[in-house]
Amino acid sequence: MGDGKGTPRKATSSNTTLPRGTARNPLARAGPALRPVSARLYAGRDYLGKAELGPVQRQVAELRRQFDVRDRRTIRLEEQSVDATWVPDVEGPSQLELPLAPGEQAPASLVA
Repeated sequence: MGDGKGTPRKATSSNTTLPRGTARNPLARAGPALRPVSARLYAGRDYLGKAELGPVQRQVAELRRQFDVRDRRTIRLEEQSVDATWVPDVEGPSQLELPLAPGEQAPASLVA
C-alpha cells in the first residue's frame, strides 16, 4: 500500500498501482508526462466534458464522411419496443421447459 497520504506504492512487475482518481482516466494511466494535461482535461470528473469531447466527435464524424466509413452489415438488428403493459400469465415462480434433443427421454425425476 501507499503511505496513507495518497502517495502510491512503487509498481512491481505484477502490480501497477495508480494514483487515486486515475482508474477510469486513460490519460493519467498513459504516463507521468500526461498527468498535468489529464488533470486539466478531466478536472475531477470521470469523463471528458462536452467542451473537450465535442471537437473530437466532430472530427471523427468528418473523417467518417471523408473516408466513407459506415455500417456495412447486411443484417441490422432492430430495437424491440418494450410493452410496459405485458404481464406474464403465471402465478409465482415456474420452471421453464427446455426441448429435448430428438430421440431423448426426459429423466424419470422430471416426469410428473
